[in-house]
Amino acid sequence: FEIAILKDSMIEPLLEGLPRVGAAINLGPARYTLADACIVAAASFQDLGSQLRPDKSLRLNVLTPTAHHAPGAVRRTIVVPDPRLYAGSWLGRWNLFADARLDPALLNAVAECVVVSAFSGGTRAIKLDGRRVFIGFVGSVTFHVLDASSGTDEAAAALWTLARFAEYSGTGVETMRGMGCTRIASDRRGGHPLR
Repeated sequence: FEIAILKDSMIEPLLEGLPRVGAAINLGPARYTLADACIVAAASFQDLGSQLRPDKSLRLNVLTPTAHHAPGAVRRTIVVPDPRLYAGSWLGRWNLFADARLDPALLNAVAECVVVSAFSGGTRAIKLDGRRVFIGFVGSVTFHVLDASSGTDEAAAALWTLARFAEYSGTGVETMRGMGCTRIASDRRGGHPLR
């Protein structure tokens, strides 16, 4: 399993506090043996905003069930990929942790000029806390930035920055319980945009 940390000051205490390789770890009712602990990827908020010139299309692999709660008096869950919901999830977490906040007006630009151009996959149900069942989308989705306004390049850059951040923060609800694991899909040459 992965642990994503959004504050650098927490990495060393976490690694120091882990038991030795081979030791048992209890997570709820499940018992695991620690086989290895390593840092797989690391990036600063500044790095996330300065890598690669973004394309107008962004393909994501959604590895674990991903959903969002709709606002309103009745709690409804939205599982169909939606650029505004995904970007809103990322933007909220970015502004919670990053020193340089992003303008919430970005969500208006996403709503106006970002569309789903393709997706494949389906829904999957998972149990959380033994009783609660959550349903979420698992598969791949491609967001495309339309040439709708003069701010299209800025919207694409912001969307890519937030998608890079999503690889650490997750997407949607219950990310601390394993939902919303999101990865930017590899390019045609097999490379990964983050590395």
